[in-house]
Amino acid sequence: MSRRRVSVWSAVVVLAVSTSLTVVGATAAYGRMRPPLEPEQDGIRCYSKATLAGGDHFYGTAVPFRPGADATLGLGRDAVAQCTPLWRLGVLRRNVRRPAEPDGREHEVPTLDACELPDHRPAVFPGQSGTCRRLGLPSLAW
Repeated sequence: MSRRRVSVWSAVVVLAVSTSLTVVGATAAYGRMRPPLEPEQDGIRCYSKATLAGGDHFYGTAVPFRPGADATLGLGRDAVAQCTPLWRLGVLRRNVRRPAEPDGREHEVPTLDACELPDHRPAVFPGQSGTCRRLGLPSLAW
């Protein structure tokens, strides 16, 4: 193989490696510096405290909305059904802002009330019937 061919191949290899490293570095930097994702607009908010305080940093977590198989049940029942497992697994705990990791035990599920937020998303709060009214929110159909 001639010296010219070796130097061309060396240049190609160096260029390929440096391009790969640049792409990997840029991807890693974006992953660390990207803005936080917006809350899912079509999701259900599962609250751990009956308060609207905190805006997007509310007490609880959001889950994707998955309509139930029986549309006659109502959005409120669907929303409660989707938040209930988070309580049962211990992911939601009363008055705790952030969701927890499941601990393998079964936890008590409080009475839950389904409401409609001002942006029309469903929200489920711990509390008796009337929690929505107390928070100034309409109740969702059961």
